[in-house]
Amino acid sequence: MIIKANSKHIDDILEIENSSYVRPWTKQSFVKEIDNEISSNWVYISSSKLIGYLFGWKIENEFHINNIATHRNYRRLGVAKKMINNVLINLLPQKVYLEVSNVNNSALMLYETLGFKKNGIRKRYYSDNSDAIMYKMDIK
Repeated sequence: MIIKANSKHIDDILEIENSSYVRPWTKQSFVKEIDNEISSNWVYISSSKLIGYLFGWKIENEFHINNIATHRNYRRLGVAKKMINNVLINLLPQKVYLEVSNVNNSALMLYETLGFKKNGIRKRYYSDNSDAIMYKMDIK
């Protein structure tokens, strides 16, 4: 089940965030995004356990994915795909944007499988000096 994220989800989100990223978002970052009026933030709940989240901004007819992660025990089971599809169905954006590290091969494959197209590169964007691949999906 995918529902809107709220402050009671923060601890579970942080557990996934801290195990997923070398430079994770802080608790304050998530709280700020939950309170941000342009944010549209979602969590994936399975058997009463939070197993994934997607944080992004809805700006007019666009959606910008700012952070997405799945609990390590539930990766490659379609959780991220379902969360992205939820955004497409509920927010009806005409375009979706995201950035991902060029060394995150599983994410690169997922986004390209979903129909995202490379839209640019930000050289040495991440703290490990990896490049950010910018992606865009046009919704017809």
